[in-house]
Amino acid sequence: MPVYQYKCSCGKEKEEFLPMSEYKKSMLCECGEKMKKIVSAPSLSGFNSLGQSKNGDKES
Repeated sequence: MPVYQYKCSCGKEKEEFLPMSEYKKSMLCECGEKMKKIVSAPSLSGFNSLGQSKNGDKES
């Protein structure tokens, strides 16, 4: 399940695990304002920062 990050104009941020079917779901902040979805870097589990898999193979 993807992690979506949201930020409110009041400065609060929130992360939510949501199914892809709920991609367009809007989030409300505690202050009552609608939060904006923010772009974040994807997580590539199984690869380290050098582009190698956990077993040492290079990413293609």
